[in-house]
Amino acid sequence: EELLPLSSPGSPPLLTIVSSSSSLHFLLLSVALLLQGDLSVHFCVSALPIVEVYAPNPPLILKNKAGAMSSEGVLRGLVRIPLEDHESDALRLKVAAENTNDRLYVMVEGDWGQLSRQQVQKRLLFIYDELNRANNKLDARVLLPAPKAHLAPHALGIEAVFSSPEEGAALDSWNEQRKANSLPPIAKRPSTAPCPPSLQSLCWGAETCENVPSGCYDNVVLGGTFDRIHSGHKLLLSTSALYTKKRLAIGISEGALLAKKTLKEFMSSFTARQVRLLDFLLSVKPGLDYHLVPITDPFGPSIVYPELDCIVVSKETESGGAMVNERRVANGLNSLVIEVVDLVGPEGGVSNDTKVSSTQQRKNALGVFCAEETPIAERAGGEEGAAEWCRLTDPEDLPYIVAVTGGIASGKSTVSGHLATLGVPVIDCDKLGHKAYEKGSATFGKVVEAFGEAVVDKATGEIDRRALGGVVFSPEKPEALPKLNSIVWPAIQELAQAQMRELRKAGTKVVAMEAAILLEAGWDKWCDEVWVVMVPEDVAKARLMERNGFPEEEALKRIRLQKSNPERLVSAHVIIGNQWAIEDTTKQVEKAWAGVSWRMA
Repeated sequence: EELLPLSSPGSPPLLTIVSSSSSLHFLLLSVALLLQGDLSVHFCVSALPIVEVYAPNPPLILKNKAGAMSSEGVLRGLVRIPLEDHESDALRLKVAAENTNDRLYVMVEGDWGQLSRQQVQKRLLFIYDELNRANNKLDARVLLPAPKAHLAPHALGIEAVFSSPEEGAALDSWNEQRKANSLPPIAKRPSTAPCPPSLQSLCWGAETCENVPSGCYDNVVLGGTFDRIHSGHKLLLSTSALYTKKRLAIGISEGALLAKKTLKEFMSSFTARQVRLLDFLLSVKPGLDYHLVPITDPFGPSIVYPELDCIVVSKETESGGAMVNERRVANGLNSLVIEVVDLVGPEGGVSNDTKVSSTQQRKNALGVFCAEETPIAERAGGEEGAAEWCRLTDPEDLPYIVAVTGGIASGKSTVSGHLATLGVPVIDCDKLGHKAYEKGSATFGKVVEAFGEAVVDKATGEIDRRALGGVVFSPEKPEALPKLNSIVWPAIQELAQAQMRELRKAGTKVVAMEAAILLEAGWDKWCDEVWVVMVPEDVAKARLMERNGFPEEEALKRIRLQKSNPERLVSAHVIIGNQWAIEDTTKQVEKAWAGVSWRMA
């Protein structure tokens, strides 16, 4: 406490690491994340488990007008509601959600021990559903009952509490407690919602935290992909934590289990998903031993951990619980109690009325500029890439450059073609590649010198592209393609930039440049935005076989000679998914294009 300079509004986010029985692996993950953001760090030794890890990425600064943060909102807030239903609940949650930009904690006041499991699920479902309707960009977290000693750390990042005037005395009392513990005070933000009588007499959770449900099972297990944690995940995780006395094991899908996932290349890495789960769980329910492991089969730890008592499943995956028990019995282990969580409920819910799913969230992120989303560098596995952005071109010399790239048969021309219909001049680097080695040019002579007269069409005297392709893509000559690239790429860049300068002199402010080899050639280093057009490998293969008449083996060879989708995504500012109907692609292009004029200014 003497050494810790607490984080306050305007200062870097605080990373708190508390030593406990948790593994060294988590500590190393936390330290590794220091490289990705500006953090204040607190290391301490305590008998308590890890308390909280705040998000490593600082609040995003770049926002287009459609997604701008509320200038009057707070980054992190807290709102109280009673455990028992009250007519003001929906309004209290709505006011707080609409005035919070990043994360909203919900403190549910009352005796949790008096509720049935069905009542607990129903209450959590209601809260997450209402918050998702009010602000589906919000990171909402319902604080679960925990020993009183764990409560204070939750408030480290909270800027304000949304409260009615009747709650003022309770908030003053809480701030006195915080002051006594050298914690900064939390501001009051007025709420127009009526205050339930039960909230006027409680001291902000201090008394109610002693009534902690003991849980039902010592050791609980559940599994899932947990990409882009949404309200359905939070309900499942929170319910699981409430049912657990000691240890909650979570299997996180990886490897073959992701093979058929839609937009799998767009998924967060295992490490990122693991850390986000820990961040959520440790903030809403500290005090448990959380064990998060990768799984590459549908069962994971559920059929090998002998100490397990219970498995938590959603209603949609209830049959999976029975399959787990069959395997456990075959392995000589006890059967597990199967607890089913209804993510929808009789009146709709977080997975029904609001259509929340990780797949839909990945789709929604297509066509979105990277600084309005989770940094694409993280989504592609944590490498440095397009997470930071600024304009690179000099407006006096060159137009603003939107570079369109992607793998073979991904649909780059479809995207650049639609930009052309929006009035954007398009520079096609593939066509410039033909022009670069036209007969009589310096590049023509270099190509013939490098690969011989056999690549020249005797009828026209021009380079025979098919003959040249047969040479450079030959497995017997691995050095041929790099040699051709070293000759042609500089010539293409020179031609492209010459065209751009002419367009800028004529008054053009923005151009699109279609270039399959953009990243390989390093041209992204002088373009303002990189749009990556992406399709799954099987879609690209089918297109090549139909369009070019390639046999399957040849189609796959051409695809795999290029960068993979994940390798391209590291450098993407915008990702366009082009495996569906043309109308879907068009919508993504128009979504991405809508922010270009704002960004280039």
